[in-house]
Amino acid sequence: SQYEPGTEAARVRALLAHRVAGVIIVPSFDPTEALAATQAAGVPAVIVDRPFVAGRFDQVTFDNAAAMAEATEALLARGHRRIAYIARRPQLIVTRQRIEAFRKAMASVPESEAIVRESGDDEAAYIAAVAALVAGPDAPTALIASNSLIALWTVRAFRRHGIAFPDDVSLLAFDEPDWADIVEPRLSVVRHPVREIARTAWRILIDRIGGASG
Repeated sequence: SQYEPGTEAARVRALLAHRVAGVIIVPSFDPTEALAATQAAGVPAVIVDRPFVAGRFDQVTFDNAAAMAEATEALLARGHRRIAYIARRPQLIVTRQRIEAFRKAMASVPESEAIVRESGDDEAAYIAAVAALVAGPDAPTALIASNSLIALWTVRAFRRHGIAFPDDVSLLAFDEPDWADIVEPRLSVVRHPVREIARTAWRILIDRIGGASG
């Protein structure tokens, strides 16, 4: 749905029209309409990855705040005091959770500065912005990329502008890109438990389809 609630609702209704037995949804910014249609149809659904506060459906995610706190604390322990978090979709609840945890962890260390930037959707503009950020007088010594795509754009920005990591700036990426193991030096990652989330979501959905409650 590209995060678009209207598109999401239309696609969910199309699925429901085919009398599907259940739905797994990675929600948009506001899945209210899609979830209302699913509930009205009496079809079991499981929300994955991005928790949604309102609603009566099962949800499977992981503790984004704890993961970000641990990642930030690890960078602080290595002496970094100016750290930037690059987020692609600040409106998403998981991103908001990460930003809050990032700022809280940074605030616990004197003379540290938390920098939050939005990547946007234009790769060329992002590459230029990252190069300017890293080359500035108050440049961060570490960057945290919010997902695999932002990590890829960041690596491209570094190579295009002759920025070495981790010598010039450290780079840590959420998710584990498929290409992470072929980058030299190796990319540091916060692994997203995709398989575990998928297995759990599938098991819960099958139970719901079979009539399980609770």
